[in-house]
Amino acid sequence: MCKNFTFVILLLCITMLTSFTSFVQARIACVNMQQLVSSMPEGQKAYDSLQHYQQGFINIK
Repeated sequence: MCKNFTFVILLLCITMLTSFTSFVQARIACVNMQQLVSSMPEGQKAYDSLQHYQQGFINIK
């Protein structure tokens, strides 16, 4: 009986700890992806490349 009670208490503690950790991880930070990408040098290169690609289509017409 005592072994079953200990097992249930242990299982309950693990369940509570797991749900608490996942809740904490979900509320750490909020990231603005557009601001992040635009601040990276690779983001500016990609934007310039896209503009060049777009100009190629405009010049075809």
